[in-house]
Amino acid sequence: WRDVQAIIATTSKLPDDDGDLPRSVNAAGIGHSYQYGFGIIDAGAAVAAARTWQNYGKELVLTAMASPGEAIADDGAAVSSTISAAADADFEVETVVVLLTIDHPHRGDLRIILERDGVESLLAPESDEDGDGYADWKYTTVRHWGESANGGGAWKLKVEDVRAGNGPGTFVSWTLQVHGHPTGCQTYTERFQCKTN
Repeated sequence: WRDVQAIIATTSKLPDDDGDLPRSVNAAGIGHSYQYGFGIIDAGAAVAAARTWQNYGKELVLTAMASPGEAIADDGAAVSSTISAAADADFEVETVVVLLTIDHPHRGDLRIILERDGVESLLAPESDEDGDGYADWKYTTVRHWGESANGGGAWKLKVEDVRAGNGPGTFVSWTLQVHGHPTGCQTYTERFQCKTN
């Protein structure tokens, strides 16, 4: 299924739609939108790619955690936390997962964005939801598909309380999981650097 998803990601085309913003094109040249995903499937291109496709190797997962303990003001000011553990990891990204813990009296007030190298993923927009906090909530993004795990620098998670009046909160912790596959390497160090013999 990972290979099928990759074929679709690399052969689909985003339609012309001026109302479809914000879109992103990442460092691997793969476009993505919140409305169309990777875009309109090109069946001919997908079949052509599948004929010569080399299946992905074993899935690799790089995990890192941060516990910022930052106060989230009730005034719209964003707080952020950065994880740079993937800086020396040598593999190709498929999906990125964030596990998030926040204490807040009204989670619908919060906007949460993951960013690396100018490519943003809106993980949670502000909403009418009136529940409190997040306890290891899981978010997944494919906006970095095909990029190098060690390209683009650190991962930044931004949290903003966009609606005043429901009180402040605390950005407790988050875990980053970068999922991917080997790129011409089969043996890795503990930090996912390619071993050379």
